[in-house]
Amino acid sequence: MHKGLSAMAKQFRVEEEFFYSDQKMGSLSGGEKMKAAFMRIFMEEPTVLLLDEPSNDMDVDTLKLLEEVILSWKGIVLYISHDETLIENTANMIIHIEQIARKTKCRYTVMRVPYREYVDNV
Repeated sequence: MHKGLSAMAKQFRVEEEFFYSDQKMGSLSGGEKMKAAFMRIFMEEPTVLLLDEPSNDMDVDTLKLLEEVILSWKGIVLYISHDETLIENTANMIIHIEQIARKTKCRYTVMRVPYREYVDNV
């Protein structure tokens, strides 16, 4: 097995044979699908991850893995989420965008602080 794939299998807590399986994506669990999608993306060695509600429909173990991936990522991770636990455990900068008047007025706040500090000060 390729050394990089072996390390990736370990990081994502899957068997090394996962990469060589004939199993169809539709038969994987939600967590396995997320792991497969992340591993496919990481094989391309991106420098930025843009994630939209990444914690939706995940079991607790996969959520913990997602947090570990975000925290260990060397590049930029920008995500949109309503999951306050994910935000609190992983965000080091908050960009809060609010719609003030229906589709006519908005307000934004940018703070380079942990989420809990942001919540406590706003």
